[in-house]
Amino acid sequence: MGCRVMMASLSEERGHQALATLQQRVKDADVVVVPLNLASNTSIKSFATALQEQHGFVNILVCNAAVFGLPFTTVCTSGGHRAVWGFVVVVAV
Repeated sequence: MGCRVMMASLSEERGHQALATLQQRVKDADVVVVPLNLASNTSIKSFATALQEQHGFVNILVCNAAVFGLPFTTVCTSGGHRAVWGFVVVVAV
């Protein structure tokens, strides 16, 4: 028994390139690319709404994070948060 993976990507084009590479290596992979801009509260809410409507729950959440641009800068997201974190999010439902 497998799982469906929602691969979040800031760039739809790069997400689909990654998906094509994955599907070459894992022929029966159940993966979908979904847009997600972690610097945008609107994008995060849209992703969460789609996840809830399509699947209702998450079994596994994989996040990979890194700090960049040290020393801390005052660059902020549209939601007013400091833009110093980068994330890779993989959701298995």
